[in-house]
Amino acid sequence: MRFLPLLLLLAAVSCQSKPEPAPSRGSGWGPLALMTLVPEVGKGGDLRPYTETVMNEGDQINATNAYGTIKITAGAGTRRTYEWDNERQSGRLKPRSTRWYGSLGIYGDTTKFMATPRGRPFAQGEEGRQFFNSVDEFLRWLRTKSSRYKPVWTSDGLVVLFDVRGDGRRRYRASVGVWQIYINGRKPHDLPGARPDLISITGTLTPDHVDPHDVEVGYERRLASTRLVIDDAYDPLEDNEFTNQDR
Repeated sequence: MRFLPLLLLLAAVSCQSKPEPAPSRGSGWGPLALMTLVPEVGKGGDLRPYTETVMNEGDQINATNAYGTIKITAGAGTRRTYEWDNERQSGRLKPRSTRWYGSLGIYGDTTKFMATPRGRPFAQGEEGRQFFNSVDEFLRWLRTKSSRYKPVWTSDGLVVLFDVRGDGRRRYRASVGVWQIYINGRKPHDLPGARPDLISITGTLTPDHVDPHDVEVGYERRLASTRLVIDDAYDPLEDNEFTNQDR
């Protein structure tokens, strides 16, 4: 026992002389390690020179369809804020590096990947430009979106897609698409079925004439075999059977 103080002193000196090794990237599966390994889906980067967005910083769009009203505000770079049903979600979207389904814009969620419990509201956003050779192509593309998203659009081609999903108790996930349509590189002026009464815009948005950037295509855009028929059968404010099943 008389040697115990000496042994404790030697042990303390030994610990001080050996620095703690730095943790490796593959070790330590605690919360901090998990935060390092799991990417943030909603954390985007700066706009790239070829990113084809619709909105500029400070721009704002309000659009109404069968799901209600969605308000989209553009912040700096890729940041977008979505407001619906007394919910407000904001995040930095990710710029695309290849053209997906016609878009070279931005996309993403407003929450961290694997960090959204069921029932917690969040928004999935996408924004970009769609280039068509004719109005017929545009209406065939729109038909692939019409039953779920109930799109509304202006005569010069600003299209907003919006739907909200839930678990029967709360509508917690909003899917939002903002698109600018170009026909042969120019904004249209008299698109059929336009509902300017359902869309309000504050800001400058996109130029009247622009050509698509020449980049690699990741996935080809889908077009329906027939065009969306613009008549009394399509009403963006109508709460149809598809909408009821998924709300």
